[in-house]
Amino acid sequence: DPARTLVDMLADPRLGGGMRHVADTVDRFFFFGDLRNDELLIEYVERFGNRSIYKRLGYVVEKLGIDAPDVLEACARRMSRGTVRLDPSGSGLERPLKRWGLIVNSTVIRQTP
Repeated sequence: DPARTLVDMLADPRLGGGMRHVADTVDRFFFFGDLRNDELLIEYVERFGNRSIYKRLGYVVEKLGIDAPDVLEACARRMSRGTVRLDPSGSGLERPLKRWGLIVNSTVIRQTP
């Protein structure tokens, strides 16, 4: 299930090869995924019980300019308090981003198909 796999990768970006690769997967899910289901994605995040996923998902969707206003709204409303790392295992540039409660320590870029 692509939505569930995406949630697993956002919970632990190491599963997807790091945050840059996870962001590429998010991009492909929304733009090229014929199985895209925004409601199911948000439902899986809710069931997973890790509200940091909302922060990562919202940030990546916004950063990549993905047209998913319902997802962005759900992420902003349901995210946890406090600050977490965009990539929990990453290091390097660490820039706090108050809007999403993230320490941005990984680059997120759109890959060309």
